[in-house]
Amino acid sequence: RVRAHQGRMADALSDGKKAMRHLRAAVEVDPALEDTYLGLGMYNYFASRLPAAAKPFAFLLTGLWPDRKKGIEQIQRAAEKGTLARVESRTVLASIYSSDRERRYEEAEALLGPLMERYPRNPYFRLRRVYTAEKAGRWDDAVQWADPDGRWLDALAQEVRDKTAASVRYRAAEALILSGRQEDAANDRQEKPDINEPVPAPRLGLAAVLLLQGHGHFSV
Repeated sequence: RVRAHQGRMADALSDGKKAMRHLRAAVEVDPALEDTYLGLGMYNYFASRLPAAAKPFAFLLTGLWPDRKKGIEQIQRAAEKGTLARVESRTVLASIYSSDRERRYEEAEALLGPLMERYPRNPYFRLRRVYTAEKAGRWDDAVQWADPDGRWLDALAQEVRDKTAASVRYRAAEALILSGRQEDAANDRQEKPDINEPVPAPRLGLAAVLLLQGHGHFSV
């Protein structure tokens, strides 16, 4: 995954082929080795999203034809029964559920809520929970969970604190705007002039920034 994010697709495919070979061998030896189903499930789900013309190449590399439904079931299995990979499995599953493709927001929330409470120093879970609430149209929940003035920010590592503070304030303002509370968002912006680093948001982020900066109305 790291190499794919770095754009090193050839290396990623090579590593993926080796990884799938080891995972399949592990399952053959012990089908109850639950952590292995995270890797198998991620292959099945994410490879199923490849363009149709690319799927035969994935099959040639791994010997497995990608299967979206099976992939989700395998990740669910690792999330429920895994040990070392349980938290990562739940994180991946929450990301899938809250995606535009799946839109299973309630199921994502059921995973993200406990993760945010258990790992308060990992801002990813809070930000993903706020994002999911926005996608579901639960604006008050999004503002509450963003909690841009909360003491939880003090516990974060300095390397991520400032960017996280900007992110949650941006998300809270966006939720206020989308719920029709533009004045509250504008007042919050005026009270916190030092937070001025916009963080990209899905679909409506630019409109929210423009409104907060006094550029008038926007249309959705």
